[in-house]
Amino acid sequence: MTITDSPGRSLFTRVRTVVAALFGILVLFAIIQFLPLPRHHHYFWDCIFDTGHILIFGGLAVMLLLILQSLFGSKWLRLQYISVIFVASTLGLLLEIWQGTIGRNSEWIDLTNDVVGILACSAIYAIFDRRHPEPRPRLLQPRVLATMAAVLV
Repeated sequence: MTITDSPGRSLFTRVRTVVAALFGILVLFAIIQFLPLPRHHHYFWDCIFDTGHILIFGGLAVMLLLILQSLFGSKWLRLQYISVIFVASTLGLLLEIWQGTIGRNSEWIDLTNDVVGILACSAIYAIFDRRHPEPRPRLLQPRVLATMAAVLV
């Protein structure tokens, strides 16, 4: 599977990708909001919820990258990745602040896990993203990106 430049695709395909990614983002936030917390916290549940932060915010990053790819293609490629990391991290921060106001657990470690998921999944996405000019700079080599994602997680 490779991720290619979007402007060559039809408008319908690009709009469908954006709508599907937006729907996916809504599903992720619904999971965050409505997933019932276990009554008795055990180490097992703490690990599951910590991992969930990584996966949910990693999924958010991928969906935001899909939206930007559909809208801009190869234009401003670095800015697309920087924007996704900034927007998704800001959403994670706002979500943690909001959770503290409604009586749910709000911790800095959750925000850290959110950012880890965002960075790791963005790196994995970049491995398959063929919009990068060839030859790739050293930092964008697939093995470097895979190592970064593995170290982060």
